[in-house]
Amino acid sequence: MAKLPKQETENTQAQFPKEALLRSQKYADYRDLLSALLEDGKSYTHEEVEGLIDKFQKGKVI
Repeated sequence: MAKLPKQETENTQAQFPKEALLRSQKYADYRDLLSALLEDGKSYTHEEVEGLIDKFQKGKVI
């Protein structure tokens, strides 16, 4: 029996443009924050967005 090639599922996460993330119900509470943090024309995975939100929330207040 021949082995099938291993699929790369780790690097194939769905990416979404800024506009789609801002319209998403999942990030409704963070729309203003994401509007400022995300770059126009760039796509992000959910993991990247969650990381940006966490990093911002854990930042130091000056």
